[in-house]
Amino acid sequence: MKKVFIVLGLLAGLAALPFIINIAYAMGLYFFSDLDQESKTWVDTTALEILASWDSNEILKNASSEWLESVSIEETKTFSDQISQTFGTLVKYGVSTGEASLNVHNFTTTITAEYTIDVEFTKGPARVFIRGIKNDGVWKIYSLHIDTNPHLRWFNGQLTDQQIPEEAGDSKTINGVHYKKLLGW
Repeated sequence: MKKVFIVLGLLAGLAALPFIINIAYAMGLYFFSDLDQESKTWVDTTALEILASWDSNEILKNASSEWLESVSIEETKTFSDQISQTFGTLVKYGVSTGEASLNVHNFTTTITAEYTIDVEFTKGPARVFIRGIKNDGVWKIYSLHIDTNPHLRWFNGQLTDQQIPEEAGDSKTINGVHYKKLLGW
């Protein structure tokens, strides 16, 4: 009789498994949808403040600890001054496109977001690439790149202007890494 209950329990567990997976999937969609909206709001607020003024203090105020470890205050000021001289003042802020992602490595979860914004400055059009990182519940700038190359885009966490494999079976080496598209959807 004990074996019958074990078998029935296993069958009930297997029957419930798709339901549990669907619940987990729906919760993940809900969480990521909120995360995407939250990161987009942060990017649109922070990027607009920085691009409108090119104030290095604004960059530093929004800089992550990773930024501050790799870029000095003086380098940030020099970057701000050079960008201001190169592009001029902001004329038009376009629509930001991108998304947040969750990475788990060695039991450590890192939440990042990568966004691209097409903008217009007094000295011409440019594309802004901003990567944010969420530490202790607060979004901060991880990296910031401004470029005039209209073909530049994010691909697997890196900026590239090379064509990305789009059809199943297509392959390409980008920045020393070989990619092959496996699925055609």
